[in-house]
Amino acid sequence: MRGFAVTDFDQPGSVMDLPDPEPTDGEIRIRVHSASVNPFDGGVAQGTTRSWAETRLPLVPGVDAAGVIDAVGPGVDRFKPGDRVATN
Repeated sequence: MRGFAVTDFDQPGSVMDLPDPEPTDGEIRIRVHSASVNPFDGGVAQGTTRSWAETRLPLVPGVDAAGVIDAVGPGVDRFKPGDRVATN
């Protein structure tokens, strides 16, 4: 997948190629068609949440998105590939 990611909190992030994430138990994967950025995302990208939230690099900030589910993990029965969804 191609996306914006932070690889070092002391450097600005950039758009890069990243491996496609595979959903695990209870997770879904969304092919994002539209996304937004809010002030909280900026703080996450700067590392301000790492003292109280799990943080792994490369970090892809952002939680506001809309798209189509393209994969579901084990135990997911409420959603299926092809469902249109929005997050926040």
